[in-house]
Amino acid sequence: MHNIDHGDLVEQRRGGVDTLRVMVATLGAHHHSGAIHIQSIDGGQKGWLVVRLGQPVMASLDDESGLDALLSIEQLGLQSTCDLMLHELTVAQIRTLIQQHPEAILNLSSTDKAVDGAWWANTALPI
Repeated sequence: MHNIDHGDLVEQRRGGVDTLRVMVATLGAHHHSGAIHIQSIDGGQKGWLVVRLGQPVMASLDDESGLDALLSIEQLGLQSTCDLMLHELTVAQIRTLIQQHPEAILNLSSTDKAVDGAWWANTALPI
């Protein structure tokens, strides 16, 4: 899932403590859909976090997919040696990605409590 068709580049930032959290929160506040392409500056690690209507739905980083990739993306996003690029995606494009890459799907549901201050920690796996 490292090369996905995407729309226009909406925003590009250098990694940092709150960079990824702010980008995802902005998408969530406006219920927008998009894909955040994350890549280390040296090109060693790269992946995608796909957000549909403000909720993370897919994650892929190198050989990892799903929740494992999400955790790795969060760690990579904290480093100033990575770039985060937010691209437009339509809901139809996301639907196609979900069909093509079911291993990367995040089955998360919202909760009220955040754990350890992580931006994705206000979600939980459905029981």
